This record gives sequence, structure tokens and C-alpha cells, in this order.
Amino acid sequence: MAAFGEILLFAVLCGAGHDLLDMMPTEAYWQAKGVTVSAETMLAELTPPAKPDAAEWIAKLGHEKADVREEATKKLQGMGAAILPQLQAAAKSDDAEVAARANMLIGKITGGGARAAEVRRLMAIRTLGELKAADALPALKKLTASKELFVAEYAKAAVAAIEGKPYKRPATDAKAFQEDLWLLPRNCGLVAQVASSGQPLPKLQDWIATMGGPGAPDGPRASAPDGPEAMTRRFTEMLIKAAEQVGNVRLDGLTFGLSDNVSNKTGFLVLVARGQYDSEAVAGLLARGRRAQGPETVEGLKVYRPEREFAIMVPSTDRLVVVGGPARKDPLPVEAMAKAIKTGKGELANNTEMAKLIQATDRTGPVWAVARIGEAYQKAEFLRAFHTVTLTSTQGKELLELNLRAEGGEPNEVAQSYAIMEKGLAKLRGEIARHADEAPPLKTFAEVLQAIQLHLDGKVVTATAKLRTPFQFIPMMLFWTVGRNTHAVEAKAAVGANPAPVRVR
Repeated sequence: MAAFGEILLFAVLCGAGHDLLDMMPTEAYWQAKGVTVSAETMLAELTPPAKPDAAEWIAKLGHEKADVREEATKKLQGMGAAILPQLQAAAKSDDAEVAARANMLIGKITGGGARAAEVRRLMAIRTLGELKAADALPALKKLTASKELFVAEYAKAAVAAIEGKPYKRPATDAKAFQEDLWLLPRNCGLVAQVASSGQPLPKLQDWIATMGGPGAPDGPRASAPDGPEAMTRRFTEMLIKAAEQVGNVRLDGLTFGLSDNVSNKTGFLVLVARGQYDSEAVAGLLARGRRAQGPETVEGLKVYRPEREFAIMVPSTDRLVVVGGPARKDPLPVEAMAKAIKTGKGELANNTEMAKLIQATDRTGPVWAVARIGEAYQKAEFLRAFHTVTLTSTQGKELLELNLRAEGGEPNEVAQSYAIMEKGLAKLRGEIARHADEAPPLKTFAEVLQAIQLHLDGKVVTATAKLRTPFQFIPMMLFWTVGRNTHAVEAKAAVGANPAPVRVR
């Protein structure tokens, strides 16, 4: 569960329209696998290995003599991924020894991840495109007809790169994305959508290189334990571990719904993620979670509850639904969401006031949101004077323009809320500026805050901002913080009798 949760969190923070593998540095990935990158080695990765007959050695996994069992284990491990189907069948054997060793071998061959082979295949296809390996065109063109998840698309992108032609990654149909909005429960007080930017994420090393500080590429400690090379290596290991659990994950769009009665004891948050992912792998991961008790069936759909406060549905390979909340007083709207997925129609349209506000809002930009400020939201002092808040956006060639509009009733009360906003923004700008030298990614955050312009006009407060690098300062901050903390743990672990470097996994 943690692996997919981390993937989804990164995708949310980075904005929509990206693959998990976009962040994977090609060179660092193959270095971690011990493979020298060349057209020949990458083509070999695409060639299905001959399938040896492993039946004789699998039978010896349960031999009465320990040395025979060990010999069989070594022989089978050397046969590699080609025998995975046979090992998976053996893992269901009635012979406990055979089943245990077969499961152990599956883990060793796949690197501990059930989708390691699929990730490796996609990385090989992408690498051939980056190498512009013309000799690989016949094999790649054959793969453009593949039915495997992501394979045909990656092959088409590689062919286009080799032939010097443009390639646009397909995304979720706009109509399907809008349909997700109306799946939300009726009593939402805030709804929002983040749509695909259409551009792949920069790779890890490109993000890390922009962070600056003592480990920057042009600094004196570029290869130090907290420098870009070491950080890239550590984060590549993290990404590999996550990807090999669930395969590649793409996020084309996110739909949010927050209840109108939200508090620390009541309310809910619904998230509908659109894109592509291996729903079977994710369902298996959820079912094997530390606190998993097996899925329940609601309206014919399997619902997983990794925690009491969360419920997750994986109805298809292009949509995932998360419902969360305190679950202390009111039950989560799991049944309503399951019914909405099954029928294709939710209850939000029955909320007349919210429906009108949504229909009156420009939803053509990549980011938009609307909120009706009811009693629960008015507990936030800066929102007390307002009735509605809307957020719209316009994506230019280089800049994303955000426009927020908050409408209230009494001008004096609106002016008071405006003063609170101004004071809060100024305080945040000062705090971020003070820490920017310690955390270089905060410099980008500081630029974002400086770009925000507030304006008061009677009953209306507007805020505008033009962002050059939307969403990217947050994952950069995460990378910087996790990288520094990981290095601190490594350094502490290395002190003592064993001075060898310790890698935190």
C-alpha cells in the first residue's frame, strides 16, 4: 500500500499528466541493474529468452536432501524470468518446501517486485528511442501492436524519436474526465480538477541539479554523500522499488470533492484519479497490506480499506477512487461512490447551488475549483465574509496564470477578511525567504508567493499569479528534504564498528 500511496502522492504534488517512469533517470536505472547501455544490450532486453524446461529442477526443490534442494534453487535462479510462469505454478504446490522455495525464487528473480520485468521492458524501449538506434526499428515497430499496458505507446514514442518525428502522448478523453466530476457525492462544499499538462515530468537528475547548495554540479561537493549524484542514486532506488511493485503509473487528471461539513470528526474527501495503471497489481498490493483484512464487496465492486479512515476502489485500469475522512461520526460515502461508478452517475448534479456554480465557472484551464462557503468553512477566519470562491486558470506557452475570486456579502466584513489574507501572505513570504538558503527549492516557492497579487473591490477579493514552473517546487522540496534526511540516517548508521556505507531502503 505504501508504494502506491507514495506514487499517487508524488503525482498529485507534481500535477497531472505524467508517468512514474518519466522521473526515472535512464543511466541510473541501468546502472542499478548492472547493465551497460548500448543498442545491442537494449535489443537483447526485448528478445524473449528461450524458455527452458524447469520441471525437473522444480521437482527437486522438495527433495529430501538439503544439498539437492540448494543445487536446484541455484539452477532455477540462473534461468531467470523465463521460468516465472512455472515458478508461479509451483508456488501453489501442496508441498510446503516447494511452494516456499518457488516464492523465494520469484522474489529474487523479480527483484522483490511483481512488475519488475514489465518495468525493465518499458525502460529498454525508452532507452532505444533515446539512443536513436535505427537497428531497433523492426523490433520496435512490431511492439507498436502490443496489447500490454504502455508497451505499444512506448514503442511508438521510441520509433518517432529514432525517425526524428514528433510524438504526442495520448491522454484521457476530456469528456471522460468531466464525467468523473459528476460522480462526486451530493454534499460537496468544494470541488476541483487538475488536468493533464501534456508534458512529461523532468527526470530526477534535472530536478536535483536545480536545487543548488553545496552539492550543486558546479559546487565543491557534487559527488559528496548529499550531492546530486548520491541523491539521484538514492531516489532512483526508491522509484525502482515503487515501480516494481505496481508497474508504471500514469496520472492524466485528478478530481477532488470535499464535504460541506468537514471538521476533525466529520466529513470526507473523495479523490478520483484518471490515467493508466495496472489495477490487478494495485489490488494485490492493497490486499497484502499490513492491516489488510480482505476486500469487501459494495455494489459489486471490491473495496479495500488499508486504514479505518480510507477506502480505495480500483474499478478499471484507467480510474482509481479514494474516499477518506475521520470516520468518527458520519460514515464515509463509500456506497454512494461505488454506486456512482457502477451506474456512471453520482449525486452532485442534485446539489442545485453547487451545480450552478460549477456550470458558471470556466473549466477549460488545467486547474479549476469552486467552493460554497458554508458554516463549516466559515470557521476559518479569512473565509468568514465570503459566500463563494472560484479558481480558474489559463495555460500559456510558458506561464500558467491562476485567478481566484472570492465573493462576499458585507463590504466591511470582506475588507476584514482581505486584511487577514494580506497579513498571512506577508508572514508566509517572510518565513519562506528566511529558510530559502537552507533549502534551495524554497527559492522557487518564494518566487511563486511573490507572484501572487491580491486586490479588493467592494464585496470581491481577487488573487492572481503567473507561474513559470507550476507544481514542480513541491516535489523538489520533497526530494531535497528526504535526500538530506536519508544522508543523516546513513551517516549515523555508518558510525561504529562497520565504517562501510549503509544504504537505507
